[in-house]
Amino acid sequence: MPELIEAIQTGSHHSNICGVIMPLHETESDVRPCLSDELDSVNLPNRDIFDPIKYLQKGISLNIRSKRGCPFKCIYCTTPQIEGSKMRLRTPRLVVDELEILNKAYGAAEFYITDNIFNYPLRMPNRSAAKFFLVDWTSGGTVLPIPVHSQRTSYSL
Repeated sequence: MPELIEAIQTGSHHSNICGVIMPLHETESDVRPCLSDELDSVNLPNRDIFDPIKYLQKGISLNIRSKRGCPFKCIYCTTPQIEGSKMRLRTPRLVVDELEILNKAYGAAEFYITDNIFNYPLRMPNRSAAKFFLVDWTSGGTVLPIPVHSQRTSYSL
């Protein structure tokens, strides 16, 4: 954002700033997404800028993300243009660590996984991340089969 503000203040061209969408023609635009290949190095979102407990009290799950990007070229989807066509994955252990942080800080026990396609690529979690599948969760996915499913359990983080 500082790059965009500086470009506007100085009157310089801002089409080369990542994340800025520029019109090319009446029906086309160009966007250069801001992508990080190392999702494990990206800071966790600051959830203290809103009150997560109010959401939880209304029955709304907290969100979590385990990957970005999509290699598919579905005609209806903008994910490759926004997040890139290269899939970048977080380490399963760090995903579970974030679940534990949310559970301890806010008492969250149900989560919504915001990955566009949670079930691709199919991968088995390592032993330390296996408890991820023992909490309540929901997510979108592809028509590809997924070997696990959301289930209610008494397991606690």
